Amino acid sequence: MMWADFMLMPLMPSLKNEFNLEGIKLVAHPSLVVLLDGSRHLVVSKSHPYGKEAFKALQVGLEILRDRGMIIKAYTQAGFIPDLSKYEVLNQLPTR
Repeated sequence: MMWADFMLMPLMPSLKNEFNLEGIKLVAHPSLVVLLDGSRHLVVSKSHPYGKEAFKALQVGLEILRDRGMIIKAYTQAGFIPDLSKYEVLNQLPTR
């Protein structure tokens, strides 16, 4: 369709790093990745009647998931954290 030669998008290991969108097949580069610095957030309203309870429940759940290694596993399976033994990184993220 002559839109672009390449684009940035998450890897999709469960789909063999291929994605079809309206007849366009997008395929990840087999050995190169660009790391993007970012985070994921969930907003809980403090003014909601159950806001404090919801926030506390989320914190408890996140701690359980973190302790079990499930957060890293989910990000890896979703392609947000690539297996760096398989890819060359084209950029360096700032150190924190």
